[in-house]
Amino acid sequence: MPDIPASVDLSQYRREEILRDGYRVLMRPIEKSDVPLWLAFISRLSANTLYYRFHYIPKQMTEEDAVRYCTVDYVNSYACVAEIGLGKDRKIIAIARYYRLPNRRSAEIAFAIEDAYQSIGLGTKLIEALVDVARQNEIEVFEADVLGENRQMMVAFRDYGFHVSSQLQDGVYHVTFPIKKTKRVDQKEAFRDRTAIVASLQPIVNPKSVAIIGAARNIGTIGNLLMRCILQSGYTGIVYPVNPNTEAVLSVKSYPSVLDIPGKVDMAIIAVPAGVVNKVADECGQKGVRALIVISDGFRERNQEGADREEELRNITLSYGMRLVGPNCMGVINTAPDMNLNATFSQVYPGIGNVAFLSQSGAMGLTILEHVKTLNMGLSTFVSVGNRVDVSYHDFLQYWEQDDATKVILLYLESFGDPDKFARIARRVSAKKPIVAVKSGTTAAGARAASSHTGALASSDVASSILFKNAGIIRVNTVEELFSMATMLSTQPLPKGRKLVIVTNGGGPGIIAADAAASNNIVVEELSEAMCSKIRPFMKRGINIGNPIDTTAGATSDEYEGILRVLAEDDSVDMVLAIFAPPIVVETKDMEDALRRVAPLFWRQKKPILGCFIGQKGLSAQLGKDGHFIPLFTFPEEAMVALRRAVEYGEMQRKPQGKIPVIKGLKK
Repeated sequence: MPDIPASVDLSQYRREEILRDGYRVLMRPIEKSDVPLWLAFISRLSANTLYYRFHYIPKQMTEEDAVRYCTVDYVNSYACVAEIGLGKDRKIIAIARYYRLPNRRSAEIAFAIEDAYQSIGLGTKLIEALVDVARQNEIEVFEADVLGENRQMMVAFRDYGFHVSSQLQDGVYHVTFPIKKTKRVDQKEAFRDRTAIVASLQPIVNPKSVAIIGAARNIGTIGNLLMRCILQSGYTGIVYPVNPNTEAVLSVKSYPSVLDIPGKVDMAIIAVPAGVVNKVADECGQKGVRALIVISDGFRERNQEGADREEELRNITLSYGMRLVGPNCMGVINTAPDMNLNATFSQVYPGIGNVAFLSQSGAMGLTILEHVKTLNMGLSTFVSVGNRVDVSYHDFLQYWEQDDATKVILLYLESFGDPDKFARIARRVSAKKPIVAVKSGTTAAGARAASSHTGALASSDVASSILFKNAGIIRVNTVEELFSMATMLSTQPLPKGRKLVIVTNGGGPGIIAADAAASNNIVVEELSEAMCSKIRPFMKRGINIGNPIDTTAGATSDEYEGILRVLAEDDSVDMVLAIFAPPIVVETKDMEDALRRVAPLFWRQKKPILGCFIGQKGLSAQLGKDGHFIPLFTFPEEAMVALRRAVEYGEMQRKPQGKIPVIKGLKK
């Protein structure tokens, strides 16, 4: 039996959890100082809940009873509480505990949840908290006595994922289950976590009402831009500007405080001086606001005073169960037609697309939104997370995992909050949807810049590369490459292999493309005679057919189209790069028309086709329709890098998952 530690670092057991209804709650170990909170908790329980917990309805509990229940050694006996509120408003809303049975690796467990907070997922979170500590202390089995009519507790045990055995005697179930981590337990925990996270983000990406606290009449201010952006985007919900110094902002009635708003507020955007943010956040909690976006800076990224202010903001939002984006962020965009939400200060509003983008940097976000517009690429969602006090990368990864509007996920990262959790979630998500990331702050100079920017601790380049590879993330080196990958992955199927055919109307670009393909381990092999015989009718006499297929500058758009149709239907071709250097004899429009006509055949064959119109880039409206486009690259080298990464991602997707061997006699 483990020795009882002389002192225990209780902070290691503190955890913030998201419940099934999307609210945040603090779970922490019980302490002797919790006696008053414990007594208040017991006094609020209904007779029915008391009966389920104690199997009888006890008389009024005394302080001596409270001291006994609040005293544990954190090894053989342990208890955790779920807590909400701050200061005098702090209260315990649930308690779970275990007692190790004498000379055994089993422990008896018991739970009590305040009536108003039942059926929102607290039971499974309490089990998880107990299990984590019990495993550390070499406890292998949990046991409990549950009244036959307490079906809710029985459901919680069975739904967790453990193999539960029960025996009914005299109206009481004696329940036992091993707490060993299994694949089924992991899957159940991941599903519950994802479900809760997605529910908690709904007020951020799909709010029915938004309050803009700090909305201003003065043009050029952040508060004015926020109002303009949300109105100009055609937001379908209700907007409440909050400013005590004016009656209206942009012709919309203003309110002195969020507490004065007559209707419900799902989300509040805060753009006030840093010293006022926490007061405003507390008022939002009192109002019942579900989520905050804090645009204001002056927190951890500034100095120690700012760090203290940020910690207070974290505690305030946690005490009310609110989710928090920021502080020091740019905001959120959701282009869904039924939402049209631009909750940022960027007047560049992207079109509807299937690419989601998350940026830690607000300034980078502005630049990126402008770049997206020039590429004619739409977005499903845009998020700037800033200092990541609460909402972080892994939250939105789980949201986008189940979001039908999102096909490709892009990340601009400066640091990792919890790299293990990030990698675990990213590995699961990347098996379904490609994640492309650019990581800054990997050098000593970049790390210093990242720290002063968002107060983040940057990670080394080697560590980042290992993490990305293990998580199945496509890593790129520049923001330019990030969007090269996005334009391809969002519009094209993954290559089924490495065999590429290059079609070009200029010998020079074809040679450059072939060299770039070889450098990126893309196979450009000679064409079979059978394929050459199909291509010959579209080539001028006397021209040798190779790979690249050089049509020469005089080739017509019909000839070009005919060659591409042959390649689309040939199973020996995995992907095609169509290069066009605009000559005098063929109009660019004619070539665009040819590619647009042949593109649907490639999509039906699930074969990628990329374009390289020298000097053009992005997704030309002339090269697609109905959301399908052929991505254009300025030069062949860029296209080859994108193809290599897409090929590698496709190979990873098709690779069978390994299994962890079970070795008999090896103690875990």
